Amino acid sequence: MTDRGPLQGGGVSPNDPVRRPILEARNLRKTFRTRHGPLTAVAGVSLRVSEGEIYGLVGESGSGKTTIGLMIAGMYAPDAGDMLFRGTSINAPAARRSTESKRQ
Repeated sequence: MTDRGPLQGGGVSPNDPVRRPILEARNLRKTFRTRHGPLTAVAGVSLRVSEGEIYGLVGESGSGKTTIGLMIAGMYAPDAGDMLFRGTSINAPAARRSTESKRQ
């Protein structure tokens, strides 16, 4: 008997460090201003990546893959939603947002 809690799925406790997400995105949204008006590149995207997991991001051209990758890398700040690394928010600070707007 352990203090890790009940087992689920493949026999791994949800409290096991292997299953805790290293990276978590919650309801990400990113909208760009264009001369034709706002363009929402990403809306409502959530994902969890645990240690040892590998993911591929696939989709049609213009579906937001690069924008999601740049938000994960910290190059773009999400307009809404939250990015967490090991449970701590890593949303870009105001200074990074300023740098981002200069790049656009």
